[in-house]
Amino acid sequence: MLKESGQIPWRIDVDKKNAALKELIRGKIEKHYAKSDEVILWLVVFTTCSNYWLEMYDKGVLSISESLRQAREYLRGLTNLIFDEVWFTDMQTRPVQIWPDAAKSRAGF
Repeated sequence: MLKESGQIPWRIDVDKKNAALKELIRGKIEKHYAKSDEVILWLVVFTTCSNYWLEMYDKGVLSISESLRQAREYLRGLTNLIFDEVWFTDMQTRPVQIWPDAAKSRAGF
């Protein structure tokens, strides 16, 4: 909630912030898009908010946000996902691959 444009927010519902990415992805999946097996289909989620980070470094170690953790957990639970890849970008920093989980793929999981 903002007081006025450009002012400091009164409060942020952290639970809703953490679930926002997962809920946006769920909404797109529930549209039941159709696609051909011959076509690769990506879902690209973007924000214009400059402080909605999914990955960050803490003492030189890459860590992920609760938002990214929830989104990946949700996607792991699906049996039939139409999107071949799911990406996130704030259009300022490098895009983050949400699905498939690139970190797990590189680690051989």
